Amino acid sequence: MCAPALAAVAVLSTAAQLYSQQQQSQAAKKSAQASAENARQSYVNQMTQLQIRQLQDSEATRQQRDTNNKEALKAQGIATAAAAERGASGYSVDTLLADYEKQRLAYDSNAVTNQEWSRLNYNEQAKSLQAAAENRVVAARQQITSSQPNYLGTALNGAKDIYSIGDKAKWWE
Repeated sequence: MCAPALAAVAVLSTAAQLYSQQQQSQAAKKSAQASAENARQSYVNQMTQLQIRQLQDSEATRQQRDTNNKEALKAQGIATAAAAERGASGYSVDTLLADYEKQRLAYDSNAVTNQEWSRLNYNEQAKSLQAAAENRVVAARQQITSSQPNYLGTALNGAKDIYSIGDKAKWWE
């Protein structure tokens, strides 16, 4: 094949490489954008699930406290009625009622403390979910940046090929 035809092939090859790089870059960009959107949507879904669990836990704690309060009041009422039927009063009945109240307050206090620890745990989980989503979005943006076509490198390779062909054909002499 003669040198001008080889040079034309080198030019066409360089153009094809540039086109291919551009197509790959566009595909990588679409993929990275989809990854970023998936990261955002996943974060929204996970946060929604976390908030639902937190609401369910809060409601369960409230119901447990209500049940405990009802049981304590019932026990106090039964003890008061039994003492009245027997004609008992005074220190021993007051001590028994105070013990029921102490147990109720201890349970309430533990339930409130546990609920606060759960709330702190949920907050930490939310921070972790946010950081993970942000990392996925940043990685997707980096993928977009790193997938840009190398126009200069491809053009220089093409020029090198043409120069090599010209050198062999002694165009430069």
